[in-house]
Amino acid sequence: MPASPASSRIAREGRGPALPQEADLGDYGFIGRDWELQQLERAMQHQPQAALLIHGQAGSGKTTLARGFLHWLRSTGGLQGRVFWFNFQEIHSAEYVVNELARELLGLSATAQPMERKLQALIQKLRREAHLLVWDYLESATGIPGTEVQPQLPQEDLELLAGLLKDLRGGKTKALLTSRKKETNWLPLSICFRVPLGGLEGEELWEYCNAVVRYLGLTLDRDNMTYRRILAKLCGNPLAIRAIFAAPPGPHPGGPAKGLDRAFEGQEGGRKHPPPPGGLRRLRGRASNPGSSPFCR
Repeated sequence: MPASPASSRIAREGRGPALPQEADLGDYGFIGRDWELQQLERAMQHQPQAALLIHGQAGSGKTTLARGFLHWLRSTGGLQGRVFWFNFQEIHSAEYVVNELARELLGLSATAQPMERKLQALIQKLRREAHLLVWDYLESATGIPGTEVQPQLPQEDLELLAGLLKDLRGGKTKALLTSRKKETNWLPLSICFRVPLGGLEGEELWEYCNAVVRYLGLTLDRDNMTYRRILAKLCGNPLAIRAIFAAPPGPHPGGPAKGLDRAFEGQEGGRKHPPPPGGLRRLRGRASNPGSSPFCR
């Protein structure tokens, strides 16, 4: 099956600045997402907001899209300055973000300056030069009510980061954000342009499935109707697809599809209701030999 135009171009040797190790594309590479790449590229070129937010359900591939977009920019000559990657699962203060940027762009001595002074110097630097900030797993900063994800940053820190993005509007530096939420409560439209991310569809979906089973040393049986029904329930969610292939549901009286239903605890399928994180964790926990999967041959 031919690769999509985006993944074909990303596969070529890139030009421009080196990418951080967090941008590694992993075992399966980057597949599909042509529409999302085009949306991000247009936003980078034409939207005045500094922040571009990729938002979607858990496992939908937000971080992978951010990585793929960096490779896309580099391969097309669209990446001019440096890339600074921040994983907000590991960040507990806005000052850490400011200090890391100040140290890299202004020098170590700048980190000892008062916050207001170094922040203003940093904003001026970022507005003049075309760098790219990546703020990954931003939901860890703000938390998700009713889940295990608790906010790691206080409100005053969120306000500082929002102010930074606001002051970068119209400048040369952009910030690529990922989150399971739209983050509208602290990042209004004037500060942040949003790109929703759903599941894989059509040939992009089959291309991804082929890449996963190829990595496992298997061959996909595309005509298996049980597999097709299960795949439809997964709504194109990449994490759920990897879990199914690596650890397919064990024996169940109603067959694999019924076992998958039980793993998802009655949650509905469809693009508006992708597999819940709890269902994905249970699928991951099903230990079995990938070679025995009824969906491959």
